[in-house]
Amino acid sequence: CGHTSAVWPSVDCPVNHDCVAFPGCLTPICIRYGEACDAYCPPGDDGASSCGMTDSGPAQLDCDEEDAIPGVDPVSCDDLLTELESLQACSRAEQCGRVLEGTGCGCTRDLVGRLDLQPDLFEKMLSRAEESCLPETPCDCPEADGFDCVEGRCSWKYVVP
Repeated sequence: CGHTSAVWPSVDCPVNHDCVAFPGCLTPICIRYGEACDAYCPPGDDGASSCGMTDSGPAQLDCDEEDAIPGVDPVSCDDLLTELESLQACSRAEQCGRVLEGTGCGCTRDLVGRLDLQPDLFEKMLSRAEESCLPETPCDCPEADGFDCVEGRCSWKYVVP
């Protein structure tokens, strides 16, 4: 499976199998789409399933939270922070600017990621993390003038008075 995540290793699946990442599991598996949906998002009382797959590789199963079958492994802090590191890695300020909503306390304290990477996997991992893994931030809103790449990580470009 081709993908840009540091957490998911490369997996080559046989013909007629999809590379699927079950939420909370550490590695994707090779499985047919229908079997994956049946295993994770069973049909409701009306016989319909809310199962879907994201477009990113590897495909991520997604269904309404109340439909999900419990029992998937919690996401470790190491895995979450590895994914965060890949989202924030940069070499110049122009690469940065995707605000990772809900990762900080103040309005300009949320973490910042690269513009060319989607945070979908990180957000799902964050919602299933076994504990709070992100650094605590002050609950203020310092003035910022865009974004910067500091020591290889995207961040806010704070205005210094």
